[in-house]
Amino acid sequence: MLDLMPLWAAILALAMFMYVLLDGFDFGVSMMFLLRRDPDERNLMINSVAPV
Repeated sequence: MLDLMPLWAAILALAMFMYVLLDGFDFGVSMMFLLRRDPDERNLMINSVAPV
């Protein structure tokens, strides 16, 4: 009999990987946003992500 647990785990892992891969730009900007204190730099980062 075919065990479906590894198949579903692989599908879930692939889905999470694709989510992080395709949304990586937003995650990177949001992490850098916490490190910047200058309002002009923060505004520039938000404006760079806004069209996407």
